[in-house]
Amino acid sequence: MEKTPEKWELRLSDAFMGLEAGEKISLDLIITVYNINYGQNTELLQRSENLAGYAQFVAKVRENGAAMPLEQAVTEAVRYCIRNRILASFLEEHGSEVVNMAFGEWDWDEAKEAWQEEAREEGRVETLNEVLELLKQGYRAEELEAKLSSKVIGK
Repeated sequence: MEKTPEKWELRLSDAFMGLEAGEKISLDLIITVYNINYGQNTELLQRSENLAGYAQFVAKVRENGAAMPLEQAVTEAVRYCIRNRILASFLEEHGSEVVNMAFGEWDWDEAKEAWQEEAREEGRVETLNEVLELLKQGYRAEELEAKLSSKVIGK
């Protein structure tokens, strides 16, 4: 919320305790930080629709937060962004996770389970597509079963 430059550097060594001013460091990590708040670094945001959408989402949460409780502000920002096609496909699929993450209700076990279910679903779709392709090629049921079971077993 406070005014920050559009770009600055952070050094890992700045976090070292007991380091004297000017003391020589053998190895340091320097990273460039970009301010992606809405209205900042417009050239950078124009290069990434997702990054620009995220900046708009955060700005909407802040705007809403001035007039309503935070949970409602985040929920309304998700709805606003979906209506206005800002990160719409992502928020349609993951909007409830976004709201939960904003309040520390994120559960890694639940997330892992959801990701595994998504992977299983992708596998089912892949297998179905493979079966359809083999049927088009004239494979019979017994041949399909043999081909697919050898794939599952890893032969």
